[in-house]
Amino acid sequence: MVLNQKARTHRVLFFSLLVINTTVFGSKLITGDDAAPDGQTFSFPISTHVRSKKGNSFYVGARTAGGNEFSIAGVAGDTTQIFPRTPESVMLNNVTEQTNPLFNQGIQLLALMEPREKPVAVTTADVASVHVSDGNKVFSLTNIKDASGTNTTSEIIALTGAGESCAFAAVQGNGQVGFGTGGSGIALLVLTSMKVTQEDGTQKTQQELVQLDYDPNNPVMGAVRAAPLNTTSSFVKITNDLASISDVVDMHWDGELQRLYITLQITGGAGAGDGGYALLVGEVTKSSGQITLRSAIPATTLVAGNNNEIVGAIGANAQVSLQKVRTMKTSTKLHYAIVQGGNGAPGATNRTVFALPLVCNPTEAAQQGTIADKTVDPTEDFTSLGFFAGRRFATAATTNAGMTLSTDVPAQVGGGALAAGDIDDIFVVNDTVFAVVSTAAANQKPGIFFSQAIFDENGVIKNWTQWQRTGGTTARIFGASQDANNTNITFMTGADANNVFTVKQTQWNDGDTAGLADLTDVIRDALPQDNGGAQCLFDFKQSNAALSDVALMVATGNKKVVLAETGSIQAGTLCPHTGDFATGQQDFQNGAVTTTFAGGATPRVITIAGGVLDECGALTQAELGQEGTNGFLFIGGSGGLAVLTRPNGDGWNSATGLAAGFFGLTDDMTFKKVGEYTFVKKLIHDGGFLYVLTANTFDRIDLAASNFATGVVSATTLATPSDFEMFNANASFADCIVSEKLALLGTSNMLFRVGNGNNIRTAANFDAVEWQAVTIPEGLLPIVSMNVVSNTGNIVDAALNNGGNIYVIDGNIGKNRARVHRFCIADLSASQITDTTVQHIPDIRKQNIPTFFGNFGVFTPTMQTEGTGVMYALEQNLTTAPCVKNVTEFPRDATSLAVPLTDASCITRIVRSNISGSNIVAGDFGLQINE
Repeated sequence: MVLNQKARTHRVLFFSLLVINTTVFGSKLITGDDAAPDGQTFSFPISTHVRSKKGNSFYVGARTAGGNEFSIAGVAGDTTQIFPRTPESVMLNNVTEQTNPLFNQGIQLLALMEPREKPVAVTTADVASVHVSDGNKVFSLTNIKDASGTNTTSEIIALTGAGESCAFAAVQGNGQVGFGTGGSGIALLVLTSMKVTQEDGTQKTQQELVQLDYDPNNPVMGAVRAAPLNTTSSFVKITNDLASISDVVDMHWDGELQRLYITLQITGGAGAGDGGYALLVGEVTKSSGQITLRSAIPATTLVAGNNNEIVGAIGANAQVSLQKVRTMKTSTKLHYAIVQGGNGAPGATNRTVFALPLVCNPTEAAQQGTIADKTVDPTEDFTSLGFFAGRRFATAATTNAGMTLSTDVPAQVGGGALAAGDIDDIFVVNDTVFAVVSTAAANQKPGIFFSQAIFDENGVIKNWTQWQRTGGTTARIFGASQDANNTNITFMTGADANNVFTVKQTQWNDGDTAGLADLTDVIRDALPQDNGGAQCLFDFKQSNAALSDVALMVATGNKKVVLAETGSIQAGTLCPHTGDFATGQQDFQNGAVTTTFAGGATPRVITIAGGVLDECGALTQAELGQEGTNGFLFIGGSGGLAVLTRPNGDGWNSATGLAAGFFGLTDDMTFKKVGEYTFVKKLIHDGGFLYVLTANTFDRIDLAASNFATGVVSATTLATPSDFEMFNANASFADCIVSEKLALLGTSNMLFRVGNGNNIRTAANFDAVEWQAVTIPEGLLPIVSMNVVSNTGNIVDAALNNGGNIYVIDGNIGKNRARVHRFCIADLSASQITDTTVQHIPDIRKQNIPTFFGNFGVFTPTMQTEGTGVMYALEQNLTTAPCVKNVTEFPRDATSLAVPLTDASCITRIVRSNISGSNIVAGDFGLQINE
């Protein structure tokens, strides 16, 4: 053993001081006003925020007066600067050189009119007026009316934009404190074009911001009314009037459904048959501007006392508390409402997020945008020429059996409540829901979290991934957005809600000096580019049965492996490691560990080289295994398979290790060769078995029956290319997935699964598996790679926890082509494999002709998806460096991500650190990190 003594003493000291004295951020600072101190975007606090529909722009508003022209500011794309949107002098209501009513103001509410991104705002100084900013033009409407139509609202408490020229404002009644009584309602504001006569008699067209009467078919002389919404409204109450509606109101406009969504926090009446609705749907008649408000569900969907219908309830003093609403259109073309909250008091519901299917049926105005019947399969629409036009839920829920409940797995975004803490905000990007947490719960860290939808054979959401950290930060986050194209996350952070001065944005580079930059250096030093760099990268969660209180990252190279502790449980909290990784690093030779680790803060990194690893050659696979109380590290490469064991064949004690500071590794552990494998392509541990895939064999090793001390390996060969009669002499294996009874085997000829009624864990040989071909519609050959999306994020859980999805890449490197196909996997925890275990997700372009999910247009073996898009790697092509691209919707052009790979030759893996939330690209260059 040689202790690493690289010349980084001053840098390590700097890291240590930084970790002690400052909050760790791993992203670039967005610069703002000139008076801002170093490390801050603004010299004044900000609070309100809004993201553009595509997430490529993020706007913030000043919390108090003092922001001058930065009272509203916006950052767009991959930039380092946020631009002011409130100049001091503007054309105000068509009059030039006027003082901007938004200049130097605190911004109470902020929204956008899109697609031109015109900020719509209410200031803290005038809570009854709305202002629309369009460059150097501002359109203001003062004294907005409440539902009486003649009185000015006491306060506007919620605001949302609706298309290019409309906005909705939730208004309190005149002279009233609190929403939901008297003249409370929803006001429609329109930026309209009008002809005016000038002094010379000519006419010109100019824009004005006006409030429209909610019911022009039944006007009241001299009144411009907001649509009434209070405790007596028929679409809010059930039986008797509500006891109350709180001031917490949120609104969201869905431009495709042409519906306004409103969430409330309500308490029903005292009678057993009383109750109410907390999700409302608003319709606007285009020709007249008439607003019609409806409940999102009928009372027939509710059962008294159940309190599990999410958006409504019946029962004495029943409470429903919804904090936020957004909508989602999935990549399978179905609409959902995403709501934060549920049945119960606000404090008990602000960590839960639910997904509810929405009706898309424009011919039925009363049903359009309401909650759909979960028992009815979606409808597919086609053009007259048979081309796919869309998929939709066409039937509204009318019974409790058809109503989505809080106990339904498909409804539970994140798999349940977000443990990190109360959710401040949510936003949606394609198939993914994000949640922002500023104040952590006990033994938790704040930050940004996401959950990805998992689909069934009809394209319907059947499951969600568990909440996972993203953005590479554990800072207090008060607002955030992800740009779907470039994948960067922009966020607001500060000491508390009253002191948010900073906007940051993640970026691709070596990592932040207070983030993972030192880990990047360590791996680059250990696995230099001139020796092949990082052949692959693997990320293991702290929940892995082979680990104790740490998260582990394993980088493999030529005859060498790097183990990095990326996080550990400290004082009951799972904390990502940042800053210094080099201190105490230990490098071992001869394929052996020669130190017994006592545990503690260091080392965070060890490397092992030599010994049988020299025989294994270029190491491309790593896996953790656990059997009984033994934890094992398996490494595979071009020259073979090896396991880290003690002389008696045991691994570390998995009941107590592998723990912080590599406690559990002892000075008698050595890598030993396992079997006679070459060109190892995949290692998977599941159910006490290690599955080994090479180019020419697929084996199952029984860990309990194997003795690594004597070299006795209990291996069962489940497939070789020669076993398949249709294969030619050049056939080979490329990838595999194993979960429960199921295995998928990707070959040069086709994709196979375990036969009906069989079990990969118990099959005695090739014949007992009865491999069955999986049809890949419009597929290419060979199979290149497979990616799993499961509830837990683990490959081996694809067929558990309500099932997962598999993304299969097939392609031809000679023709420079590759496509990706999607399949849904059934839950096999209590059932056998059947014809419906592996089913194609209905990606389709022509009627009755299923097809691929997407065509990359080039060859790629490497992809990763979190639901916001598909990231994929392109290898070096003659003089062109490798690159990473991201596509948000096939077949649109992909965006080249700003990953610095100028001196690189190849990309080996794209992974996301489960503990830090950073996306990482590995290759011969080492690592590049988005944080």
